[in-house]
Amino acid sequence: MKSSKFIKALEDLNPLVLIFSLIVIATVLTYVLPAGEFDRAVDPHTGRTAVVAGTYHTVEASDSRLSSAVLSFNKGIVSAASIISFLFLIGGAFGIVNSTGAVTSFMIWLVLKFRSDKSKHLLIILLLAFFEICGGTFGMSLESLVFVPFLMALTVKMGYDPLVGVALPIVGTNLGYASAYLNPFSLGIAQGIAELPFTSGIGLRIALMIAYLIVSAFFILRYAEMVKRDPSKSLCAEGSYTYSESDEITTVQFTASQKCVLLTFGGAIILLVYGTMFLGFTMPQCSTVFLVMGILSGIFAKMSPAKIASEFITGVSGIVNACIIVGFANGINIILTDGKIMDTIIHYFTIPLQNLSPLICAPLMIIIQSLVNFFVSSGSAQAVVMMPLMVPIADLLEVNRQVAVLAYQVGDGLSNMIWLTSPIMLIGIGMAKVLYTKYLSFILKIYLANLILSMVVISLAQALDWGPF
Repeated sequence: MKSSKFIKALEDLNPLVLIFSLIVIATVLTYVLPAGEFDRAVDPHTGRTAVVAGTYHTVEASDSRLSSAVLSFNKGIVSAASIISFLFLIGGAFGIVNSTGAVTSFMIWLVLKFRSDKSKHLLIILLLAFFEICGGTFGMSLESLVFVPFLMALTVKMGYDPLVGVALPIVGTNLGYASAYLNPFSLGIAQGIAELPFTSGIGLRIALMIAYLIVSAFFILRYAEMVKRDPSKSLCAEGSYTYSESDEITTVQFTASQKCVLLTFGGAIILLVYGTMFLGFTMPQCSTVFLVMGILSGIFAKMSPAKIASEFITGVSGIVNACIIVGFANGINIILTDGKIMDTIIHYFTIPLQNLSPLICAPLMIIIQSLVNFFVSSGSAQAVVMMPLMVPIADLLEVNRQVAVLAYQVGDGLSNMIWLTSPIMLIGIGMAKVLYTKYLSFILKIYLANLILSMVVISLAQALDWGPF
């Protein structure tokens, strides 16, 4: 009886309470673990500041550990300001777009186009593949959240629940990062530090991407069909969505203004992809593209300026909860960094690898990278911090450098589906109204299946001395 109450309490645990608990743990660790740092130097070839392997040393503990913990909530929000601003502008823009009715009409059209169960499954697979390719090529991540309102509406109209729609960008983009073959933000930096050609090893990475797609689509579709057969099995909060087959519409008609809105959205996506790949767009440019798209959509829908402003505020209000969670979660990194134990944690994580055989060490590198990813959730930041450490370790243990880079990718990409410090995951499940503990029961199957697959592939790659180095 007591155990069932404990499980129930865990299921109902508010994400903010969980994050607060982690902040307390992080604060305690600053008093338990020795303060330490790696030396850092500017790489003359890349111009990036990188960790110098073998230079870890203890330093004097910070005197402001407790005050850092108290201020971490505010500092976390401030340091995540660029992400929060990005989400506010996108949320407001899509508040305008959603109010035009164009999204609803488009979702109905897709449902009518993919009416049979087989065609619905095909659409889910195609959407998952789309996000996987975007993550693996130009590094789409938080940008994929702009699709979430559409995807939740689509999957509900297909008879599933909002979690299915949210899972597509969360799983898809992170699988793309895990098997990236052209991503400049993760693979590009890691290959450069490892002194490997940017596109080397592309064949195996594409094969792994396809394998990820097959495995993940199986679990997502299995959950989707379970919910369709019995809506009470949905992990979404009770009453957060409604679906009734009697409400299905057999025809759809787009108005001229709705077509203009959809064309505007399509144009924004094309500009986003082109700008990210060729013009160096980052979050400020991307969010501005969608803000302009939202305003133009309101104009095409013949809304008054006051109506556009009102719908913008409505859209922003829907994303506030997720933004607060992202800011507070970022406070964990603030505490570890200010307490001077971030490098200590990374140092101790790499120690177990130093006396193992290459065939054992190679797959274990994924686990190490996954653990580090909790503390350093940015793929590019993790590459800068970890690859200078992992490359010399890989050389000493005779682990192929290409394998070491893939282990970094897999550890970074897959673990972002589960860690509380992953913004895309936190925001996505917040929009779908799914508690983190319940989300874990859904995602762990996908994560573990892909993790096992990755470890097998990396072991084989090491055994076959996957090239070029």
